[in-house]
Amino acid sequence: MQWVLSVGAMMVAAMFGSVHAQPTTGTVRLMFTEHGRFDMTAVVGTVYFELPGGGHRERRVTTFREPLLMEAMPVGTHRLTIVAQTMTSALVSSEVHEVTVTAGAVSDARVDLVRRSGAIHVRNAAGLPVGGAHYYSRPSAVNSTADEGGMISLATLAVGTALTVRTIQWGMTCHRVTASTRQTVVVSDATDELVIVTPTMPTSHLPQRRGLVPSAFLMGATVSGLPGADCAIPYEHFPVTLSRAGTMTAHTMLLPQGDYTITLRDGRTLAVRAPGRVELVR
Repeated sequence: MQWVLSVGAMMVAAMFGSVHAQPTTGTVRLMFTEHGRFDMTAVVGTVYFELPGGGHRERRVTTFREPLLMEAMPVGTHRLTIVAQTMTSALVSSEVHEVTVTAGAVSDARVDLVRRSGAIHVRNAAGLPVGGAHYYSRPSAVNSTADEGGMISLATLAVGTALTVRTIQWGMTCHRVTASTRQTVVVSDATDELVIVTPTMPTSHLPQRRGLVPSAFLMGATVSGLPGADCAIPYEHFPVTLSRAGTMTAHTMLLPQGDYTITLRDGRTLAVRAPGRVELVR
């Protein structure tokens, strides 16, 4: 019987050819310069990747004098930046780079590390400094706060970084970092509720242990149209209150009064208004 099965397998292979799984990942090879020269002073750093379709990956770097190979990278276009440290100062990639990964191939990218000076000044709608504002950067995944004078250092923020800024008044905006040494971000206070109602996703099949978790429909979504914003803000960056709405879950977020666009991970868009309510059932 074993011999018969082997012969049958050989006949099928001969008729249809052998089937090989197609590669779904590729390799990124990074080469480094410092202010345009190969004379490197960086001693340690981190490469941050924003993956196609969402998600992040990072890799620690301990030598910048040789190419760095990043294997098993998903196919598609990645955004990347690098934050490094010399013995005395910080370095950052001169800009956010886009690298397209092809299945089974090696994609090359050259990254120039530079010293940046200057700051981003966070202001409210009245033009006053907003101290202690939180900020989140993409793709470098920095999560920190502005100083008491509302200043965010540019030392580790590459040109092209998408910077989400949130104040203690729950105001939000997104700023695309430029090459200027002085930049201003104006954040309007959040005053009105937007309620998004989705099917409830239980955390357990046991009724006594069921809780509320953010809807899978909204994970990976972005919100556009906030005052002063020149980039979209990930839904995950917003403070959201969850509550039951019958058999559904209500996600309540605060926004300045106005019209917004929510882009879901699958590419669908929702036109919404604050104050307002919208149901997302599938």
